[in-house]
Amino acid sequence: MEWIEGRKCDYDNISDVVNASYNLAKIHLVTRNFKSISGSKIIYGDNNLYESYEKHFLQLLNASNKAFYYKDDFSKLFLDSSDYYIESAKDSLYILSQIDFNSKN
Repeated sequence: MEWIEGRKCDYDNISDVVNASYNLAKIHLVTRNFKSISGSKIIYGDNNLYESYEKHFLQLLNASNKAFYYKDDFSKLFLDSSDYYIESAKDSLYILSQIDFNSKN
């Protein structure tokens, strides 16, 4: 983004990965006891579980397509296991499609 000074993280550079991991850990630590502003709406998740899983499945497919494009070491590692996770996601979507969430049972 042009409004943020910096550069894209290079996942082939161990120093970049360590710095990114460190900063992510700091974010988790400082938000541990986060309290929302009074009156704000807290979103806990999607109401429709199938739609939520489908959205994440599409994000996984998109990430896989981008990995084919970038072809860096991280992308190659991602692609090595992506078939398993894509198939697992398909299975999950199929199972969710068979559940009647409106049923009292």
